Amino acid sequence: MGELTMTVLLLTDTDTGVAARELELLNEMRHVVYGYGIPELSASDYLELCREFLRIHPERRMTIDHLPWSIRLLLAYDQEHGTKYADKARTIFIQFAEALVEADNNEHPVEAIILANFKDILNAV
Repeated sequence: MGELTMTVLLLTDTDTGVAARELELLNEMRHVVYGYGIPELSASDYLELCREFLRIHPERRMTIDHLPWSIRLLLAYDQEHGTKYADKARTIFIQFAEALVEADNNEHPVEAIILANFKDILNAV
């Protein structure tokens, strides 16, 4: 969940704000993970997302030039057990990132660059 939150942080504020549809998508993701009893995030909660990520992962920050740690761990697991969980995780990250970029129907050029770089990193291994 922390790395998906970081994906949100990387992709949503490039056009000077979090669009309503981006926020709706984020809240839907949070409900799937945490349940429907959690409070909804509002547009003013962007800093809370940063805090949430740092609470979950105080030692690191995901960037567009590093493979998410969860996928690295799944790759190691897959090699040992002959599974393909890393591929499934990559697909989730890509689909979620694409949905965020498309959510406000206004793809900012910086979003497109970040998304392309992120997909390259995810597909490099």
